Amino acid sequence: MKKKYYGCIVLIIAVLAFCSPASPAAGAKIYWHFTIKAFVDLPDTNGVEWAWITMVEYDASKAYPAEAEVAAEYGGELTVKKIE
Repeated sequence: MKKKYYGCIVLIIAVLAFCSPASPAAGAKIYWHFTIKAFVDLPDTNGVEWAWITMVEYDASKAYPAEAEVAAEYGGELTVKKIE
């Protein structure tokens, strides 16, 4: 009985999450997800710590407004070179 009750709750949460309206600001963002593993004591590989990192891409002018203002004063534009 408990498994059926748990499954019902999970199903309700999944349906609500799927049917909820998305935020207009969330659609334009690009997210990067990283997982980093660090050993606590290097000879002993059993002790590890994990870090889950989420980063959001921004325009260079939004990330560095002061630098973008200086570039605009000289008639330029602050851009970022993408490494591929």
